[in-house]
Amino acid sequence: MGWIGNSNQLSYTLQVMGADKDETGRFKIYNSAPVSFMGCDNETVVDDDCCYSVNGQKASLAGALNSTSYGLQIKVT
Repeated sequence: MGWIGNSNQLSYTLQVMGADKDETGRFKIYNSAPVSFMGCDNETVVDDDCCYSVNGQKASLAGALNSTSYGLQIKVT
């Protein structure tokens, strides 16, 4: 399942999990990218196949967000 919630929760979760960053300091995200869209304030949608990595090991970003932060579990179609 995917996730929708506040963009700050997304950044905070990646920081707390110790997610890998590239050489410019941006978090490494794999598969589908999280999406923000107009009209939803500061909300971000994360598809269920979106992953981050810690020490090169990939993990589900939506799974982490659904278990550790505020937001809603959603089905992205």
